[in-house]
Amino acid sequence: MKSENELHRIAIFGVGILIVTATFLHGQDNAVTVLGGQGMHTVLETEIGSLTSHPGDKFAMRLLEPVVVDSREVLPKGTVFQGKVLTVLAADPKTHTAAEVGTAFEKVVLPDGRSFPVNASSEQQRHSEFDSRLSVAVALGARWEDFRWKKGRTGWLRLRFDLEVPAAFVSGKPASTNPATR
Repeated sequence: MKSENELHRIAIFGVGILIVTATFLHGQDNAVTVLGGQGMHTVLETEIGSLTSHPGDKFAMRLLEPVVVDSREVLPKGTVFQGKVLTVLAADPKTHTAAEVGTAFEKVVLPDGRSFPVNASSEQQRHSEFDSRLSVAVALGARWEDFRWKKGRTGWLRLRFDLEVPAAFVSGKPASTNPATR
């Protein structure tokens, strides 16, 4: 049978381990913020168009390069932004109405299948842009004529809201190279 003194030392040691573990884990539970405006090189996984899209249609964009924050890879290459079409407006040259496809991202899916929701309202997401180098589209679609972007079109996605990436989804590995952020 263990002496009372030995049991006391074991209990103190166990409490010490719990404190050290809690302190270590506390520093890892903070979300990482991808600031709005940071460019992300993406490719369309689904077609989007002012004459072909309808409210409720799903769409997706995949990262072609990892997203880096403070020299850490936060979202790896292959991460998919999934969303839905909210509104569609065809261009009307008579009234100078721009074609528009209003969208909102709903979730982010990592290459390993884990996902987390996008916690920004459609109003906060409203001014996000997809720059395909041939044109800039506000809210993923404003232009003076109708348009159709086929699956596979690449460009730079600029979110106009801060994206909170839960700590559990951040690999934390240092980025091998810092991809260009336009």
